[in-house]
Amino acid sequence: MLNFFVTLVNMLGLPIILIGTPKALSVLQFQFRQTRRGSGQGDMIWERLKKDDTWQLLIDALWGYQWTRKETPLTDEINEVLYEESQGITDIAVKLYAMSQIRAIVSGKEEITPNLIRQVAKENLQLVQPMLQALKKGSLREIAKYDDICTVNVDFAGFLDKSKQTVETEMRLKALQKQRKEEEKEASLSIKEQAIIKLLELNIEAKKAQKLSYTLPR
Repeated sequence: MLNFFVTLVNMLGLPIILIGTPKALSVLQFQFRQTRRGSGQGDMIWERLKKDDTWQLLIDALWGYQWTRKETPLTDEINEVLYEESQGITDIAVKLYAMSQIRAIVSGKEEITPNLIRQVAKENLQLVQPMLQALKKGSLREIAKYDDICTVNVDFAGFLDKSKQTVETEMRLKALQKQRKEEEKEASLSIKEQAIIKLLELNIEAKKAQKLSYTLPR
């Protein structure tokens, strides 16, 4: 395929940019002529973000998309945990931030904390934990096991649907509890008291309502 691209460039003069994940490096570097052509206009290896000004710019922009009722300020600790759990991989950082908010809303705490981010990462990023741990350790031997470390698809839609179902279940439960309390409260009222309440709901004056209910049993 690479030979075909070389022929295409030579015969037609079409500009071609070769793009791939880290796994493609072994192919592009296999022959000198391929490497030379791949670097004809310079090359770019886009690695995960380092914890520098670029990372800070990303997190500052990302933090504006916060939907919890309680606004959580971006602290150095939260910034550190986000980087630690995503290892500078932007796709994971974005999804981890979104899932942490969903967990905060579902739990009713409405607050983003470092412990919450760690818990979400541990429970919902299990498939990528070996890769992230390899990056954390910085061990070339461990990283070499994964020749294609890059952004990974997370079942974000599934996580969101599951969270929605949890929220709906909790809302129905709260509605039933509220209804039961109202029924118990209404049952504890005497017939006379119930009559007075109904008359007041009909915009009848309090004194008149008491007078009308006077003949009713207590």
